[in-house]
Amino acid sequence: MRKIKVSKKDVEKKQKKVSKLVEELIHHHLVTHDVRKLLDVAQQIYELRPKDPEVAERIASIYIDYKVTDKAAQAVDYLEERFEKTPYRLFLRSRVCDLKADYGGCVKYAEEALTMQNIPMLTRMMCHNILGHAYR
Repeated sequence: MRKIKVSKKDVEKKQKKVSKLVEELIHHHLVTHDVRKLLDVAQQIYELRPKDPEVAERIASIYIDYKVTDKAAQAVDYLEERFEKTPYRLFLRSRVCDLKADYGGCVKYAEEALTMQNIPMLTRMMCHNILGHAYR
């Protein structure tokens, strides 16, 4: 496989564009509540393949919240391919399984997240919540 050289200038330009789009994303999510624009900006960010896992997690979470199942699954796949496993990322995978009505997968990923070291209390509570939902 041939490696493609990317200049430092191109990387910085991409990072600035992602930062600008994230600001726009937050604005639409918290201020205007314009779902169409929110999902459009989320798609623009996703297409840039952000290097920051928190940005990718935000995109996945938005797709999950608005029940855009296919894009949510793609965003979580992207997280799993490029970043280390964390309890929150397992929780996101669990939520995607929940959207697909794959309750076995939902339980599997939430329980795996709960067994990890140093799980934040909020993530722990969210995992217990989704487990309750899946078992119901």
